[in-house]
Amino acid sequence: MKLEDDYAVVFDVGGIDVRVSTVPDFTPNEHTVLGFSVSDVTAAVKALREAWFNDADGNVLSVTNT
Repeated sequence: MKLEDDYAVVFDVGGIDVRVSTVPDFTPNEHTVLGFSVSDVTAAVKALREAWFNDADGNVLSVTNT
């Protein structure tokens, strides 16, 4: 984590800042809200144990081929 305040958290991801904002009264969605492109899905899935998973707020995340 690079920065955290009352409004957001900023992560340094490979030299790129990824800002995740705080949203009041948020309701998690049932569909994918964030996906990741990887060069080897099989290895990524093995490392994560599942291709579909939930973040701390219950949002569904996925891993797909590039």
